[in-house]
Amino acid sequence: MGIDPDPVLSPAGDGVDAAKCSEMCVLELPGSTAESGRFAMLYEACDGTAGTSGACGVWPAS
Repeated sequence: MGIDPDPVLSPAGDGVDAAKCSEMCVLELPGSTAESGRFAMLYEACDGTAGTSGACGVWPAS
């Protein structure tokens, strides 16, 4: 399995991070080993659904 050259999070296009993504944090999960690492990534994201109304868009818990 190769490394994907595209970013995991990017404030462009569609999806939960379409308008904003920040505050990324990577945590090692229980049961992780040197041979098979297990991690979770938490971050803030906004999908931009509010448009220009001044209201907030959807900020999912990621």
